[in-house]
Amino acid sequence: MEKWDLLDNKRRITGKYINRGDELPKGYYHQLIHVCIFNKEKKMLIQKRHPKKNKRPSLWDISCGGAVLAGEDTHTAASRELFEELSIDHDFSKEKILMTLTYEQGFDDYFSLYLPSLDIKNLKLQKDELTEVSFASLDEILALIEKGEFVPYRKELISLIFVLRNSKSYIST
Repeated sequence: MEKWDLLDNKRRITGKYINRGDELPKGYYHQLIHVCIFNKEKKMLIQKRHPKKNKRPSLWDISCGGAVLAGEDTHTAASRELFEELSIDHDFSKEKILMTLTYEQGFDDYFSLYLPSLDIKNLKLQKDELTEVSFASLDEILALIEKGEFVPYRKELISLIFVLRNSKSYIST
């Protein structure tokens, strides 16, 4: 069973934990990460979620994502999730967070990773998480959102990720 650190509203670890699937106590928050991988054609790697997933089965999604486990920081979680889901070994310890979004239940750190020669045929996909991967342009992802075939992110968020993907400017909201 996954354990998550409970955070306060300033993102400080409280020393309390929650098991994945348990209701988040009022006044506490948790952390998520997303990794957005881009190739030399400026397309993002997207993954198709497994049809047996509890949330948003069979929809296309951003390259990689998941919860930060108890005792991890977001950089460690990004490395772990990327390896678990796509078998890509990358050390995020020196990577800057592209942006942090806050939402009702916590904080979501987004990372951008440029892998110009990534060959998706060589990836070992985590079989219980996803079924396939592909590269897609911004317009292709927005069309998938419009058709209800992609996790329903705001189109503005996906557009912002594409704009910032190679940016030296980082934002926190």
